[in-house]
Amino acid sequence: MKIEIWLDMLIALVSVCNNSRRRVHMQSVVTLFEILRTYGDGFSKNQWQNIMSEVVKPLFENMEKNFQNKKFSRNEDWLVYNEASREAFTRMIDIYNLYYGKISHLLEYFLNILGNCIQSPHEQLAQITISALRYTINRCNVHFKESEWSYIVNTFGNVCKTTIPTQLLNYSLTDPAYNESDNSLVQCVVQLMMIALIRDVIETYGHRFTNQVNFFPILSLNN
Repeated sequence: MKIEIWLDMLIALVSVCNNSRRRVHMQSVVTLFEILRTYGDGFSKNQWQNIMSEVVKPLFENMEKNFQNKKFSRNEDWLVYNEASREAFTRMIDIYNLYYGKISHLLEYFLNILGNCIQSPHEQLAQITISALRYTINRCNVHFKESEWSYIVNTFGNVCKTTIPTQLLNYSLTDPAYNESDNSLVQCVVQLMMIALIRDVIETYGHRFTNQVNFFPILSLNN
């Protein structure tokens, strides 16, 4: 099958992944990544690049929009997006590990997708994505060389820098009214989770870093 047909089919499946019905939503996510897992060995590096930019990236962008736009008035709605998001991240990371030889050059691209979701004002999505970032490192670290570790450290730095709850600097104890548009509480949660992740990565994998992989600028952000 030509890659153009594959892309059209996968892009159409992404639109189904946006369905709010739990069974349809979950099954479409599972089907999408099962297709990539089953037939991914037949895709070239350039074809994987197209899949990442035209299928995977839009999928996670839609996921982020769903979390931001939905009020989750029903518990079932929350479960749909929560479960599907975890499933999508896990399966994509497993595929990256499986076909590392063909898609290793896409790590920075995928880390950017993760970083964008972590910076979401929705706390649940941020937590799910940080867990996905942790899983990426634990699952795929055997492949990582200096350049990959540098990408990861850069992701740490960007996330920590952009989620500093600067709005708290203007917080007044005499006027403690909570503003629903203020996502500083979410940013605090993200900062704490990122500190824990960075600490664990240094403790577990620090012996594999060279002098070129420098954590100190990141650590100074949290002092």
